[in-house]
Amino acid sequence: MSDQSMNENETQEAWSMDDVIKYVQELMVYEEEIKVLQEAKREWSKEYLEDHPIPKKELAIAIAMAKKNLDADVVSDMHDEIYSLITGEEA
Repeated sequence: MSDQSMNENETQEAWSMDDVIKYVQELMVYEEEIKVLQEAKREWSKEYLEDHPIPKKELAIAIAMAKKNLDADVVSDMHDEIYSLITGEEA
């Protein structure tokens, strides 16, 4: 018997339908929690932007920077550049 056949047999014997059911139930709990958080995030974002009319271009740049975990000096330089573009003044 090959190693691959033995591994497949071990894998097939190592799980049960109860394991599958438990996994799916836990996964659905996480999915529901994520859905609730995403809805809360959308609502918060909408309300925040209604109170603070941030230009979309600057917001997109700031979000992209945050998602890329850019270095603090790079973020500061980008902030200064955005500030000077908006105000026409040096930061």
